[in-house]
Amino acid sequence: MFLASCVSTLGASMTYIALYWYYFEQTTVTSLTLLTTATFLAGFVFNLFLTPIYDKYDPKLLMRTTMLIRCIILLFVGLAMYFFDISIYYMVVMMILLVALESIYDPSSIKIITRIVKEGDYVTANSWISILDRVGFLIGMLLGGIIIALIDIEMILFIEAMSFFVGFILLYFVQETYKVNEQETDESDNYFVFWKNGITYIFQTKWLLWLAVIAIAANLAIKPTVTLLIPYTSEVLYGQSVHYSILEVSSILGVMMMAYVIVKFKMQKLFHWFVIAPLLQSMCIICLSFNRTIGIAMVLLFLLGMFISLFNVPFTTILKKYVPNSYLGRVRGGMIALSTSLSSIGYAFSGVISDKVGIVQAILIYGMLGLIIILGMAILKPFKYTSIDK
Repeated sequence: MFLASCVSTLGASMTYIALYWYYFEQTTVTSLTLLTTATFLAGFVFNLFLTPIYDKYDPKLLMRTTMLIRCIILLFVGLAMYFFDISIYYMVVMMILLVALESIYDPSSIKIITRIVKEGDYVTANSWISILDRVGFLIGMLLGGIIIALIDIEMILFIEAMSFFVGFILLYFVQETYKVNEQETDESDNYFVFWKNGITYIFQTKWLLWLAVIAIAANLAIKPTVTLLIPYTSEVLYGQSVHYSILEVSSILGVMMMAYVIVKFKMQKLFHWFVIAPLLQSMCIICLSFNRTIGIAMVLLFLLGMFISLFNVPFTTILKKYVPNSYLGRVRGGMIALSTSLSSIGYAFSGVISDKVGIVQAILIYGMLGLIIILGMAILKPFKYTSIDK
């Protein structure tokens, strides 16, 4: 499981850097943010409407199938680019298809952990998965910034395709041992009813709604690091693709460092850290808006990565501990859909705002919005009287 995640992420992250920088060179800042918006809107749609699949089928089967299909898609597009002069917008379609498959893979990878790890080890498992996943991402980011200047984009697609194929093989050896937090249900096999039951569960569970609101605000705060980091690197810091890779790597190193700290100190009070982490993320984004040097940007993004890890590990652990396994896939997918729906709007406006007031001002606006919303939530203490907060 760890190796498959690491290897596939290696290929995916290398392509991520290469594709976005390539697209940025071919188009404009606004077009780049619209591309990001399109892929995240696709994530919202797929995570919202594919949720029954997560709880109806074996997670290992879903993970292997999506890896194999992604391998085939990347090979097909890579060959098309090699032999024909295809439009860049075919790459947009490819990215949306990859998002669809990732929207099935991610909840399945969350659910399978409950079958291969004891409940008392969820925090440790989540942290190590984060570390090993980021190792692949780290190497991929480093290679992506370098390789895009050395080889053609279609060759990078071939490399990613092979990484997914290796992941497909490795997942064959994953053994499912445990079945915990499982509740038998008499749910209908009707796809719509199964889907509706999952969405209803989220909206009838108050603490899950509070969780979603904080996740949305946290995602809003860090929007600029997704949509504006490339133009920020190029036009504010006067950097190149390799500098963009270095900044991404700094964030990844921060994620890995915090995940390791969490493993060492056996994180407790998950809900407290879940609220504190996005506050710290917002402050990093605000500081980033005032920075003009690559060195300080590296430090800020390293800290941001630490706080993102401090947010993500409690989030996934909370879901695994307190959501019944029969609903876990649908809840995970639904939470992602709720988060990405409003996030996508934020992505779209980031390009417009940066065109109107400037990249630096847009980063500051998002940081301040996230900080204000999360501070308001912290003052309300949404989990203070929640019975599951131990």
